[in-house]
Amino acid sequence: VAGVYDRAEGRVYLNGRLIERSPAGVGERTRNSLPFMIGADVNRRGQATSFFDGLIDNVRLSRGALYLGSRFRPERQLEAGPKTVFLFDMDGRLGPYVPGAPGTVRATLGGSAELAPAE
Repeated sequence: VAGVYDRAEGRVYLNGRLIERSPAGVGERTRNSLPFMIGADVNRRGQATSFFDGLIDNVRLSRGALYLGSRFRPERQLEAGPKTVFLFDMDGRLGPYVPGAPGTVRATLGGSAELAPAE
């Protein structure tokens, strides 16, 4: 699954195929100081809610749209590039931390999150 927001619209891709698009709202996007969650939503108090029930292999956040059009060829292993803010390979961890790609950040596992080998 890939999500893209390019200020003109938001797009969702599944296996490299565009499955949904929506025009961007008018004006600036709303910012807040809530924590960023991978695999969960966050409520107004910064607590994790609406947990994802599945496996997550890689997570990459980039500046600017990386995917355009109606199709792209998905990478099996995501790579960091000049626009990468963070890239997490969810296959490994050091204690409660998931190390990020060099030059990015690291994540902390919370709740009952576990890392498991990909099938």
